[in-house]
Amino acid sequence: MRSDTRSALARHRSMRRAFARAMRQALHDHRAAVIGSLKAAFTGDVAPSAPPGASARERAAVDPREHPAAARDGVWELWPESAGDADATAQRLQARVLRVIENHPEGVCALDLGNELGVDWRGVLGITRTLMDAGKVEQVEHEFYPVEQAGRRW
Repeated sequence: MRSDTRSALARHRSMRRAFARAMRQALHDHRAAVIGSLKAAFTGDVAPSAPPGASARERAAVDPREHPAAARDGVWELWPESAGDADATAQRLQARVLRVIENHPEGVCALDLGNELGVDWRGVLGITRTLMDAGKVEQVEHEFYPVEQAGRRW
């Protein structure tokens, strides 16, 4: 009886894992297709032809260097950037984080901050540390406050 239960649980676990892999692949393919259609819409290009059997990610691949106007307008923010572009992107994200914290004078936790920005909350922690070091944000327990609001809380 015990071995039957264990084997049933093992089968169920392997089915769950297979389903999760298939779901992740489908989501990656869908994301790549959406990005490809956005690229085509912003650049006015027709999606590049890909070999038969290519994944959506391969069908959607377009080199942003081929479209300098689109790269300049920020269409390609989802692709790897050069070091200078990465610094500019980090500064923009830091400004967005600060703006969200300032919009929540009652305080905002990292999870809600990440949700509002559409990023993983763990990625926000480094930015909030930088803002705290710069004296723009204060942390009280798990909540982040703009400096002027944090002084009133204590």
